[in-house]
Amino acid sequence: MKNNPIARRIFKKLCEYNLQDEELGDHLAKVMKGKFNAMRLSVFERFCTDSDVIYVSDGFLICIGFDERGDIFVLGVYGADTIIASLSFNNQLPSDLEWIALPGSYHMRISHTDMEQVYQDFPKTRKLARIILADAWQGELKRRIGLSRKSDLVVLDFYTRFPEFLANEELLTDTEIASYLLLGLSTFRGARAKLLNNGKLKKRVSGS
Repeated sequence: MKNNPIARRIFKKLCEYNLQDEELGDHLAKVMKGKFNAMRLSVFERFCTDSDVIYVSDGFLICIGFDERGDIFVLGVYGADTIIASLSFNNQLPSDLEWIALPGSYHMRISHTDMEQVYQDFPKTRKLARIILADAWQGELKRRIGLSRKSDLVVLDFYTRFPEFLANEELLTDTEIASYLLLGLSTFRGARAKLLNNGKLKKRVSGS
């Protein structure tokens, strides 16, 4: 772990939830695999079983769902330093959701088999897993409450949290962002234009 900065970040993140033994960090550095995504890539496809726990090191992963007509809705946006352990992974059952890595992202992953071994070798990680799942659920509940406010506040909060999507509009389409914010497309675009016009939002060049 000493010579692996991403493994150190993962271990630090885990300890923020619940203090862990340093041997866990060394073990994760050995078994976790990394991947850079130059283009948009499906990490876990719809109707398949999610095979790994994901740690987002850089960039973004999104979770998308589908309605009865097959239309796509963005259900989650996950940035750097996020741990993703889906229900499909934990139950080892197929999911109706799809997980997508956005261009420029880098993530680490650990398989279900390796994760089961971690639970055996490091018993404190069982409690840790429950805490991570509960924290993710609480965060989603808070996000949903925030979506009940006026559209301009919802859009402002989104771009304040994720300025990368304003600087590079190719990462997520307007339709995808609007679905994530539970707004109609015209409402979303109108709110964004208003915020840009009154200076509350300022567009930056990507990478600046």
